[in-house]
Amino acid sequence: QNSEDGFAKIKEKIRVESFNEFELKDDESLWKDSRLCVSRDEELKQELLKKTHNSRLSFHLGGTKMYWKLKRNYWWNEMKREIAEYLARYTNK
Repeated sequence: QNSEDGFAKIKEKIRVESFNEFELKDDESLWKDSRLCVSRDEELKQELLKKTHNSRLSFHLGGTKMYWKLKRNYWWNEMKREIAEYLARYTNK
């Protein structure tokens, strides 16, 4: 998160004034509504998508279930769209 420009701006805003949607923890991690904010790191997001989709307990989730499962713990811009794109690539193989 530290190298993410958008997150750096949000963190600075939190330090200067209250920013209700986001919370900055003592370890400098950024959270939105109790969900960890995930940076634009495509490799990281793809790993989260893969692990969630292939989880033994998930049984290859569809888009909506996969979104809700990820949404419990993580947040990133356009997450729902990226899940749909991931599933489209996965099911077309």
